[in-house]
Amino acid sequence: MIQDVKETGPRAEVDLSPAPGWTARMVDVLFYLGLAGLLTIYLFPLVEQGEINPLTVAAGVASVASLLAVHLRRRRPMLLFFLLLVASTLLTLAGDVPASLFLLPAGLFCLEAYDRRKWVRRWVVPLVVVALIFWLLFTSAQVAFTVIASVTLLSVVGWARGIRAQRQYRESLVERLAVAERERDLRTAQAVAAERARIARDIHDLVSHSLAVVAVQAAGAERIADRDPAMAKEALGVISRTARDALAEMRGMLEVLRTPGGESATDAPSPGLSDLAAMVDGLAERGVPARLEVVGEPYELAQGAELALYRVVQEALTNAVKHGDQSDVRVVVGYTHDGVQATVANRVAETETTATAVPGSGSGQLGMRERLAIYGGTLAIEQTGGDYSVTARLPRHDSTARSKGEQP
Repeated sequence: MIQDVKETGPRAEVDLSPAPGWTARMVDVLFYLGLAGLLTIYLFPLVEQGEINPLTVAAGVASVASLLAVHLRRRRPMLLFFLLLVASTLLTLAGDVPASLFLLPAGLFCLEAYDRRKWVRRWVVPLVVVALIFWLLFTSAQVAFTVIASVTLLSVVGWARGIRAQRQYRESLVERLAVAERERDLRTAQAVAAERARIARDIHDLVSHSLAVVAVQAAGAERIADRDPAMAKEALGVISRTARDALAEMRGMLEVLRTPGGESATDAPSPGLSDLAAMVDGLAERGVPARLEVVGEPYELAQGAELALYRVVQEALTNAVKHGDQSDVRVVVGYTHDGVQATVANRVAETETTATAVPGSGSGQLGMRERLAIYGGTLAIEQTGGDYSVTARLPRHDSTARSKGEQP
């Protein structure tokens, strides 16, 4: 029966004491009856002779104490062994019979099988066994009896070692189970944390991108509201559509957290490289001069890799809207046999070129690097004078090439 695991620190502590099942109780009863029978056999002649002396009384008290300590044989085997040693010694002295030969093996069995201290099993048990064998050699005149008793004594100790090995194996299984459960909980917590971080990055990219567009349109509408109300109204319409699209996409991402399977209830596909054209065209329609150029023959990457690259381009365009002079924003996506490279380049506003910090050098840049690093990609950010560029590279894995029927 598997025992309970008590968590008291970084390592689980396993209780070696067996559960009080019917098998353990039956063994306890048989052990108790056998020991009681042996003690009765040794005490009865002393009582029958009628010689009551301090030695006989001491032997009787030690025998009763040994019987009372039987139920502690698993938890405190040394106590039972000590009481049996005292009782057998007193019985041997009082009745001039080899009581130790039949009582001490029971104590040795408990020591070898249940005592947790290595020095007890390494020194006490072997010394007692050797002492009993030598005692047999010097006190017994029958060679056959000496051999049989010695073999029986060694068999008892070997049996006890087998029981200990079985208990240690059971203990290792329980400990492995506890470690496996802790590792499973840790992996689950890490997966949850990673998913939350991914969703947080997605929400950050989406909100910052949409708010950047809204800010640009709002500033433009404010400047032209008096002289061109129709154009200002059109800008407000762009703001409204951008906000609605951002809310819809955010609901889709948050739905992942509410769905037990971890997928959106709407089953909407994640954005990928094919959606970059729509994102760039959306910026151009909202007054940001952005254009997309595709070099090479497009192909698909893994869904997670495409989403990572899409989010990096989205974050780079957000920085271009916030920090650029909005004169020209270029997005170049190049497909090669080795991988995909996406570059977002723009002119930095004059107020930004004099700043000491490079735009995008905060949490946004860290998030972009983390996204690409998951799929073995890299991120390069350069600023030369007023020109600012963000280049993201993702390798094309062999599995992707094989799925397209190409050689790696």
